[in-house]
Amino acid sequence: MKSLRTLLLIFCVMSLCTISIITMASANELEIQHTLSDVTATETGNDVTLEMTITNTGDSALSDISIAMLGPLMIGDPDMQSLSVSSLSAGETSSVSWTISTIILEPEEKIAVDLMAPILLDVSATDVNGETVHPMAIALPSL
Repeated sequence: MKSLRTLLLIFCVMSLCTISIITMASANELEIQHTLSDVTATETGNDVTLEMTITNTGDSALSDISIAMLGPLMIGDPDMQSLSVSSLSAGETSSVSWTISTIILEPEEKIAVDLMAPILLDVSATDVNGETVHPMAIALPSL
């Protein structure tokens, strides 16, 4: 049933033409939006800074929220570059900067285009019952 709800949410996101990521586990929902803020060349790749907005649209608090990018950018160990949010009450929003280091040097224009393609994230959090919810999330491009 959880997979069906996730597919329905992905369809809704596609229909609304947004770049929102919506994850759902039980009564817990997160909406994650991003904006490319900066790209800086390094000796081994790029430092890519995203402005992230994470909203708990569910009806209960979540804690120990962890977000790791799995694609499309070529990064080193995703767990070493994960974004953490300590907690979000129901309806609460957190805005944070997230810098990710890529392992391939690419032009800023290519990175911007890559971030308009589906973005695969691994999201985990702890719900009010102390259970870890660990849904996959895909950010779909606007049409």
